[in-house]
Amino acid sequence: MTKVNLQDFPYFSPKRIQEVLETHGASPRKSWGQNYLIDKNTIDQVFVDFPKLLPQGTNHISEIGIGLGAFTHKILSWNLPTTLFEIDPISCEIYRQGLGSYYPQAKLYEGDFLKKFTPIQNESVFLFGNLPYYITSEIILLCLLQFPKLTGFLFMAQKEFADRITLESSSLSALIYGFGDIKKFRTIRSACFYPKPKIDSSLLYFESKIERLGRNPLDLALYSLLLRVSFWGKRKKLSTAFREAPWESFLSDEIVALIPREVLISRIQSFQTKCIDHLEVLVWQDRRPDSLMPNDFYHFYQKVRSTFD
Repeated sequence: MTKVNLQDFPYFSPKRIQEVLETHGASPRKSWGQNYLIDKNTIDQVFVDFPKLLPQGTNHISEIGIGLGAFTHKILSWNLPTTLFEIDPISCEIYRQGLGSYYPQAKLYEGDFLKKFTPIQNESVFLFGNLPYYITSEIILLCLLQFPKLTGFLFMAQKEFADRITLESSSLSALIYGFGDIKKFRTIRSACFYPKPKIDSSLLYFESKIERLGRNPLDLALYSLLLRVSFWGKRKKLSTAFREAPWESFLSDEIVALIPREVLISRIQSFQTKCIDHLEVLVWQDRRPDSLMPNDFYHFYQKVRSTFD
C-alpha cells in the first residue's frame, strides 16, 4: 500500500489518476460527474484564505464527493472535526489506503449524500463539494432546508449554473437569499480538470445569515411556497400567478418535511389573500418574477408575514 502524504498529494496529472484508477480496475465515471481537479496552483489559491474565511461559529467541516482528495487533503490539515461523503466505492478505497490512513479521526460515509447526510444534519457545519450538475440544485435545497445550523458552503458547480444563481432572479436564488449571501468565489477553467469537461466551472461561496428567515419551520415553508407560486410560469405576471396558481399543489416533499401538510393547507388561503393585497400596495400587479431581485422577494415576504398570523 502506498500512503499519500498530506504535503505531497500525488493526483495532479492525468497519468497519475489513470494509474491509480487502473490499479482498481476503474476509470472516471461520467454518470457520477467525475472530473478531477488537477491544477495545483488553482487548489492552492482557493485554499490560501481558508480557514480564515470560515464563518464564525463553524465547528465542523464536511465534504460532499471527495473524489481523489484534491480538496480533502487541504481540509484535513486544519485538524477540525471532519465528515466526508463519497458515492464511489473505488474513491473510498483509495482514500482509506491513502489520505485516510493519515487522518483516521475523519469519518467517511460511503454512499449517496442525499441519503446519508443525517450524521451532520445538526452540526454547525461548513460544507465543501464538487457537485455533479444534475443534482446541484437538489443538494443546495437540502442543505438550506434540512441543516438548521449550516454556517455556509463552498461548492463547485458549472459556470452557467453559478451565473444564473448569482446574476439572475429565480426561485432558487431568491430562496438562497432568505438564508444568506452567495457569490462567485472563483472561476476555474475546464483545462484544470481531468477528464476535461466541455465548460468551465465556478466556486460558489455561501455564508448563512440566520437573522433573515431564522429557523421557524412555518416561515421556511411559506417562503418556499411563495417562491414556487411566483415562478409558476416565468413570464406570467405576479398578479396572475398569485390568483390562478394551484397553491396546494406546490406543497413539495421539501416543504411538507418542515411542517405538516394539514397545518399549511389551513393557512394557505389567508396567506394567498395577504400576498395579493400586498402586491396591490406595491403596485406590482404587472411585474413579472424575473424583473425582481432575490432580495425583493425576501422583503415582500417579510411585509406579508408581519400582517399574517
